[in-house]
Amino acid sequence: MTSEKYEIIEAYCESPGRRYGHTLVFKKPYILVYGGNIESGEHKIKHCSHVWALNLEKSYKKWDRIEIVGEIPPLRMHHAAMVRGSSAKMAVFGGKAENGVLLNDMWEFIEEEDG
Repeated sequence: MTSEKYEIIEAYCESPGRRYGHTLVFKKPYILVYGGNIESGEHKIKHCSHVWALNLEKSYKKWDRIEIVGEIPPLRMHHAAMVRGSSAKMAVFGGKAENGVLLNDMWEFIEEEDG
């Protein structure tokens, strides 16, 4: 058996911030963070539907908040997410809405090319 170790990934600029109940998936070459609960000033917690990306292949690593166009999934936490097959699309399922209702919906994050 080989020995493994953890290593901190230094990232610069703004970040997704402190959160819980979110998901993190790998969509080569990116780590994507979606949803969860975030701190919203004065120690208040709120749900969010932000998508953040960190390119692991760049030497200068910085988080980028992805601008979402069109319909946005309801805010959620404690959901499941995965990258689906060779299409590398992120699918998000279920979770818990702001009002405490359990969700039974599925959304797909589709990356659109610029230009």
